Amino acid sequence: MATTQDRRRQQKRLMAVKERLERGILTRAESAELLEECAKLIEEGRRPSLDGKHLVAVLKALTGKDLSEFESEVTIEIVPSQRRLLRSVPLARGIQLHVTEDLRLAKLTIAPQKLRERERLMAFVGIGVDSQRDVARRHDFYLPDAYMNARKSDQPG
Repeated sequence: MATTQDRRRQQKRLMAVKERLERGILTRAESAELLEECAKLIEEGRRPSLDGKHLVAVLKALTGKDLSEFESEVTIEIVPSQRRLLRSVPLARGIQLHVTEDLRLAKLTIAPQKLRERERLMAFVGIGVDSQRDVARRHDFYLPDAYMNARKSDQPG
């Protein structure tokens, strides 16, 4: 488990790499390092702060291709490794990081169909608007009223 100082150091490195990503000058090695940092955060039960736009840019820098160029599921060897693969870490729907025991990125699997499914699913996020600000947290409280109101409006007359 990483110490607070380790996390700060990781965060600082992550921010520097993200800055280079924003400027469009991210190298393949830096892309791999960024994904390794993401794998470490996921293994600690934390969520990496890498949004979809940045993830696409990182994967393009790493693979040299746009995600739209992948037609079927593909596993790409990033670094030939003599070390045994420890596990697969799901980064996002359709993207698996295959890491060694020291959480070094060895392979990457991209499943374009699952990525397209993710895009369709994410299109629903945030489209609902409600006057009650706490509906997401207290939906069980509001649901019966919404159901009863819907039933009343369905009745004739």
